[in-house]
Amino acid sequence: MVKRDRMCSIRKLSNMSLIAVLLVMLMIMGGCSSSASDLASSSSANTAENSELANASTQSEALPAATEDSKAEGNSQETGASKLNSAAEQRKLIYRANLVMEVQDYEASKQRIQDMIHLSGGYILEFNDQYSEYERAGLYKIKVPAQGFQSMLEQLNKLEHLRYERSYSATDVTEEYVDLEARLKVAKVEEERLLSFMEQAKNTSDLLKFSEDLTASQEKIERIQGRMNYLNQNVSMSTIELRLYETIMGAKTSTLEQTFGERLDRTLQESVKSLIDLLQGLVLLLTAMLPFLVVIALVGLPVAWLVRKSNQRRQERHNQRQLELQERNKHLYASTHQQSEIVVADTADTVKKEDVPRKEATARNEETAQKEEKTEPVSGIDNEK
Repeated sequence: MVKRDRMCSIRKLSNMSLIAVLLVMLMIMGGCSSSASDLASSSSANTAENSELANASTQSEALPAATEDSKAEGNSQETGASKLNSAAEQRKLIYRANLVMEVQDYEASKQRIQDMIHLSGGYILEFNDQYSEYERAGLYKIKVPAQGFQSMLEQLNKLEHLRYERSYSATDVTEEYVDLEARLKVAKVEEERLLSFMEQAKNTSDLLKFSEDLTASQEKIERIQGRMNYLNQNVSMSTIELRLYETIMGAKTSTLEQTFGERLDRTLQESVKSLIDLLQGLVLLLTAMLPFLVVIALVGLPVAWLVRKSNQRRQERHNQRQLELQERNKHLYASTHQQSEIVVADTADTVKKEDVPRKEATARNEETAQKEEKTEPVSGIDNEK
């Protein structure tokens, strides 16, 4: 039973919301003279508002012809012309103009323009002052009320000028604005419906879902309202972009009329000036670097001294090791030489000791040989005898 009651209440709420939406749609379509088929297909408020915009645009385009016919036909059509004029006044147009003016006195004209802007109720959105050898110029971006747009252009045209260029245009945002209004109405209806659903929600899941939908709907409303405010601001305040300049002919002609010697002298002076500027720049650079150099010296000199000391100690250790190695090599060479001399002496002694018996034996052999030679002749004589 509880579920059935909930289902019945939900159905009743949905029916009530649908009835409310249909009533709002009918109120929106109430001012439009469309056919019954258009009322049947009025589920989207944007289509109704676009049809109303198309009717208003066609009526505004037919405004000149209607006024001419009213003059010919008499007072019978004056009411229709007045309605068309009111419809044309309801259109939303954004006006923008671009002007270029060359004047004789830049400073005086600039002051007069500032006074004009102040009296018209406008303000300067951007300004850029430019000075060069050949001209003085200013770039303005001015915002003025839309009602005083044409009068401001006429006042600027009345300034004393040598050259004047003007172009302006209007952007019709009526269709976009009407579409935004319709979308805003539908979004607000949706917001109210979601708020009623949140008040009647029975469980947490439904409440969270309605809350998410409500947040998305409110964000949509804020975006639409922000765009509408932007369009309203631009419609109410027109934009004028102005370039005001004064040509300095003296500097240009004097440069062209200079002789070769004057140009040579000027070139030399510019070279000297450039050299002086370079030297001054170097001095300024050294002056700017002086604190850093002092810090680097305070930190770098001790570090460099420590590094140098460590290198010296390392070199001394290396030299000492070299000397030790040389001394060791000398000792090894001396000991090796002594050992070789001892070996040679021992070898010589052994050789001498071996040579003595050999010499004695050789001497004995020689003596025996001599004795034998002496005895051989005696024996031969004996044989002969």
